[in-house]
Amino acid sequence: MRKLVISCMGMFLMTWGLSTDIFASDLNHGKRVGNILMANTGPLNYEDIEEDEIKLRMVVDKVTTSSGEYYDAQFHAEGKPLENVKMIQIKTPKSKNIILKNPVGLSYVEIEAYNMSIGDFQKKFPEGEYQMGLSPKKYGNATIFDMAYDFPPTPVVVSPAADATDVSLTPTFEWESLADDDITGFLLILSTQDVSENNLELIRFLPKETTSFSVPEGFLEAGTKYELDVAARKTFGENAFITSVRCIFFTTATVPLQ
Repeated sequence: MRKLVISCMGMFLMTWGLSTDIFASDLNHGKRVGNILMANTGPLNYEDIEEDEIKLRMVVDKVTTSSGEYYDAQFHAEGKPLENVKMIQIKTPKSKNIILKNPVGLSYVEIEAYNMSIGDFQKKFPEGEYQMGLSPKKYGNATIFDMAYDFPPTPVVVSPAADATDVSLTPTFEWESLADDDITGFLLILSTQDVSENNLELIRFLPKETTSFSVPEGFLEAGTKYELDVAARKTFGENAFITSVRCIFFTTATVPLQ
């Protein structure tokens, strides 16, 4: 199923200069990584944001799972003054335009193209300058993101193995060192796969020298399937990230009833 995703406080009207086949299946590993990075480039509460500030952001992800490799691109705009912006325009290096009209005064929007193949990604999101502009222009000059296919190395998770079973309830996740590579650091996300009253999402930002993370006692449930995302990240401009994400699944050991 090919999908266009817009998350906002209301609804934007859109005109695309890009064909909508850039939107692929509804896997969400990179989408979640991008949203967490975006949430941490600036505060989400208006009382913590400058009165006249609008943040424009971009994240590009390469996601590696046991079933293949996928690419995501995300654009975000946020801030109280956005309510007065009539239009947001995103221009790609090939002068394709994404135009979003804001007739009802929204203050947050995100646009995502995710789970693309490398061919679709390179075709739809080529290297070069991406411009995000606002209209009227008094609400901010165009922000330029100079994006290159300079993905960091994808983390190699040593433990647990992909699809491992009988994993300890207090595991130590380990991955190969990337301390000598050009990265800003790691983002680690641990989450449950099945919806239940014991849903878990553990998020940690870790320094680039880190090669392991130990889960404290009491976080994991016995006989439960989890997803582990380890993302190497770096910036390519203010409020812009490029990441390589390793996604694996594992199941904890079943503890006999006492």
